[in-house]
Amino acid sequence: MHLDLISISLYALTFVVCGAALWKGEAAERWAGGLNMGMFLVGMLAARLNIGEFGLLELVGDGLTALGFLILTVTYGRLWLGLAMLFQAAQFTLHSYYLVLERKHDVLHAVVNDVDFFGILLSLAVGTALTIRRRQKTRRDAAAAGSAA
Repeated sequence: MHLDLISISLYALTFVVCGAALWKGEAAERWAGGLNMGMFLVGMLAARLNIGEFGLLELVGDGLTALGFLILTVTYGRLWLGLAMLFQAAQFTLHSYYLVLERKHDVLHAVVNDVDFFGILLSLAVGTALTIRRRQKTRRDAAAAGSAA
């Protein structure tokens, strides 16, 4: 596992976005944040342990995460969840391509992997921000209705 400024930034961003989703989100955001954080931590652990079949484990993790996002999208019907699912599907496709062709990870893999991962985090962040905004609007409307009465 190679650590550079981009990787460390994505790791920190993952903890911030998933933590915000778990803390401030509703059920959809909490499930998505927990799923993303859980799979991220499993992937980090597997990379640190230098498991021999890491590519296959990574592919299974991508598939399970995409399936989890699909279930959440169907259950909650949120657009941002569908977008996160599509980014995760692209991640699955990238890893399956490199695994099937037995290619070494190169710069193209790193860039596409990071962009996909950032897209998933951005989707989750937007979903959490929309939930926070909706909650604040509901409070303002309730306060305005209470003061008008």
